[in-house]
Amino acid sequence: MPIASPETTELERRVLAHERILQALIAYMARTEPRFVDHLRERFVEPMSMARHEHDHRETDDYAEEFIRAVMLLGEARVPANAFLRSSGYGPGWSCERGYEVLNGACVAIDLPENAYLDRSSNRWSCNRGFQLSDGACVLGR
Repeated sequence: MPIASPETTELERRVLAHERILQALIAYMARTEPRFVDHLRERFVEPMSMARHEHDHRETDDYAEEFIRAVMLLGEARVPANAFLRSSGYGPGWSCERGYEVLNGACVAIDLPENAYLDRSSNRWSCNRGFQLSDGACVLGR
């Protein structure tokens, strides 16, 4: 099996990122205008189910149908307050906003102690430089 060039994998990653963004945007739009997803389903999903494929590769319309089905699943996700939709294949279909963490299916504010900051994940904290964790607080290091 040939190895994909770095340019190909970069392009694939970019396309996947754009797909996730579009799915989340469409699912968000569908919350305020439910008929929007129905229109997409009528345009891309239902005609595809009637088409017969006599070849062993996927057509563009097959990808469109898969995309719309993923959007419909996102639209069905129940998103708690302080969360946003994501189109990952695992988990509840949403993530907490920056500064919030998951607790019992909800996003609750992170209690950021003095001398601490939110780390790269935005959903956990670490002690500032020169401080260390001690009993849930950041104390001056020794």
